Amino acid sequence: MSAFLRASAVRSGNFDIQVWWKGADGTHLSPSSGSNFAPVAGQWVRVSATFTVPAGAYRMCFVIDFDGSTPVWQAGDTLDSTGLMVTSGSTLYNYADGNTPGWTWTGTPNASTSARIRR
Repeated sequence: MSAFLRASAVRSGNFDIQVWWKGADGTHLSPSSGSNFAPVAGQWVRVSATFTVPAGAYRMCFVIDFDGSTPVWQAGDTLDSTGLMVTSGSTLYNYADGNTPGWTWTGTPNASTSARIRR
């Protein structure tokens, strides 16, 4: 998975990329931790991590956890995200959706997931 993130301020500490997994019955499965990254105030940073999907996983939740100390994040500080992609394998693709050449929508255009066309 990959995403672009932008912090409004630099604080002491790092962000940890995590994926929380749920089974079809709603039970929580073991979370997966990925890589850490340090925020850069006002700049978009592409982050990525590779996870192994646990057996029985039905749903995933992408989580950014801040493990900072001082100064702590303050009211008004923001973390923006865009371009979240979850793909099979460890290849880091450029951002794409179903309107991108070589990709297709798996359902309703602009309202469903998209997938890379394999030939």
